[in-house]
Amino acid sequence: MKAKVILCLFCLSFMYKANAAEVVDLQIVTELSPPHQLWENNQVAGAATEKVKAFIQKAGLTATYDIFPWARAYNKAVKGPDTLIYSIAKTAERTNLFHWLIPVVEYKFGFVALSSNKPIDLSTKEQLSKYVIALQRHDYAHDWMLSQGFEEGKNFMVCADIDCSWNLLLNKNVDLIIDSQQFIEVMLERFNKPYDFAYLVKELPELSTTGYLAVSKNIAPEKLAKLLAAKTTAPK
Repeated sequence: MKAKVILCLFCLSFMYKANAAEVVDLQIVTELSPPHQLWENNQVAGAATEKVKAFIQKAGLTATYDIFPWARAYNKAVKGPDTLIYSIAKTAERTNLFHWLIPVVEYKFGFVALSSNKPIDLSTKEQLSKYVIALQRHDYAHDWMLSQGFEEGKNFMVCADIDCSWNLLLNKNVDLIIDSQQFIEVMLERFNKPYDFAYLVKELPELSTTGYLAVSKNIAPEKLAKLLAAKTTAPK
């Protein structure tokens, strides 16, 4: 009996230590956006992710990393404690909701179509209204389309992530998507399509932006202090 009690105490001690070892300082959320944010080898990876991981390590903090649809990731970042998000555009509506840390990626968005669907005239708003576009819910491009007076269900469809938008385009369920020009070949390779299967129809300079790592205002002061200290010495 005594041996069983000792064994149970040992097991409980081991479980406690294992759980304690899993405690981390921060939760970091992002969306799927190859090649900067993607799921690879059972973990969040990509060029932007590596920048974020290096920054967090420099700050002397630990973190979990998760990929969610953008709307869910954004909601977690706004409301959750000790939560960071990337790559997020710094808009007027978002500026006061976060502490803005470091830039992690540059975006130059535009309308993308299948090469088989040439030519496409997007010279006016009236011309654009003839086409159906796929967007990611509550992301930068979605907000912009709404600000231009376009309507969900009439002018555009919303998706959870960029893979969904590309699937709709490749299956000819929509005419256009909005993506960054430098990612077109990456996404075509992801879907096993030749590099010339889709093309950039029109650039959208008004959507060119920097994607940042930002942290919720709901963060422990000592953790924020470490992040801000790391920010002061981060490369510009």
